Order: sequence, then structure tokens, then C-alpha cells
Amino acid sequence: MKKVSLIIAMLLAGLSSAFSQIAYEIYEKDQYGLLQKTVSFQPNNSCGYDIYQKDQFGLPKKIGSYQPNNSGGNDIYQIDEYGLPQKTGSYQQNNNGGYDIYQKDQYGLPQKSGSYQQNNSGGYDIYQKDQYGLPQKTGSYQQNNSGGYDIYQKDQYGLPQKTDSYQQNNNGGYDIYEKDQYGLPQKTGSYQQNNSGGYDIYQKDQFGLPQKIGSYQPNNSGGYDIYQIDEYFLPQKQGTVQPKSN
Repeated sequence: MKKVSLIIAMLLAGLSSAFSQIAYEIYEKDQYGLLQKTVSFQPNNSCGYDIYQKDQFGLPKKIGSYQPNNSGGNDIYQIDEYGLPQKTGSYQQNNNGGYDIYQKDQYGLPQKSGSYQQNNSGGYDIYQKDQYGLPQKTGSYQQNNSGGYDIYQKDQYGLPQKTDSYQQNNNGGYDIYEKDQYGLPQKTGSYQQNNSGGYDIYQKDQFGLPQKIGSYQPNNSGGYDIYQIDEYFLPQKQGTVQPKSN
């Protein structure tokens, strides 16, 4: 489920651009099968978003925000136990066509914890700070000849090893490959465009056959409904993401 969850996260992350400076809400099904609003994102006066979550009384409570900064990135705030916003991190554009990531240390000072930088393969190299405070390249993703990306991680010898890849398929989506115990790429799943203007998500079952495990589809509210396949192989609506109604 790791890769499928990653796909859903990537797809939903794209909604932030679709709903740019539009408030939107996330609903999830509760134990009674009813949709309950759990999170909402609302534009703030800083051209960013305030994030609200439902508290124990069912009321929306602001838990954080992100706001554009002067470095071409965003500052991230969380609400502390006193109800005050505290800056916990930021990401800022660097001179290598990527971003530097900062986190607040135990003294409340921003410390650069990592970065990602454009590489010569049309992708990005990922760096993390090691125990000596030096940047170490931990992985990268690079464009491949199949219209997708290959993902590399550093092994125990410090050498880059290809662990995953995403390749365009003939259904307007991507096939997902992972390296097996023999070091060979095996197709583990895919997502494909469906007739509803969304995507169906497939994962390989124990027999090596593709099984549809979920989908997301545009709804009439300008957002998306999220479905998962239940034990009876029927689609069940698990949640929705939609612009906030006025």
C-alpha cells in the first residue's frame, strides 16, 4: 500500500494548484459510514493557507498555516499549546534550481536539514544533513526514456541503486516498478485514467494479477471523491476533497 498511498498523496497534492487561493475541505467516512469534515484549508491574508482540523467537540480548530516568504518558498507554522503560531520550518529557493529545507532546532533557531537540487538528468538530487552537519546525497529521481522517473537511493556502500521507477502507460497513467529480491524490476501497480475524468488505482495481487483497489473521480462540487474496493469487490466512497461552498 506504500506506493498507492504515495500516488494518492501526489494526486491530491496537485489539487492545491487547481484550488489556488480557493478554500477547500476534506471529508472522511466515520464509523457509521457518514462523511465527516475533518480538515479544511482556507486562504489567508499572506497569500498562503490556514489549516483547520476538527477538535473533540466537532468544531474547526486552526492547527497551522503556510505562508510565502521572501526567498521564493514558504514558511510553515504550527499552533502551540498556548494557541499561538510558531514557525517550525521553511523551504527556500536555492541557487541550484531547487529548495533548501529548514527546521527549528532545540534552541528555536532555523537549521538547514536538507535540500533538493536539479541534476543533469532533468530530475532532482536529494541531500540530508549527516551527524557532522555536512550535506550527504541520499537519493535522486531522474527522467527515464518511458516518460516517467527512476528513483535512486544510496546503499550501504554509498553507491546509488535504482529502487523504483514510474513509466507512462497506454492508458494515460503510469506503471509502477519496484526492484525484487533478485534486483530485477517487477511491476507492482499502476494508475490509469478512467471514464469519469479521474484515475483507477491497481495493485498486483498474490497471483501476480492486477487488481483494482481504488479510484478518485471528479465530483459536482469541483473536487474529487475517493473510492476504495471493499471485500466484496464493490467501490465504497471513503472521502472527498472539494472547494468550500460559500
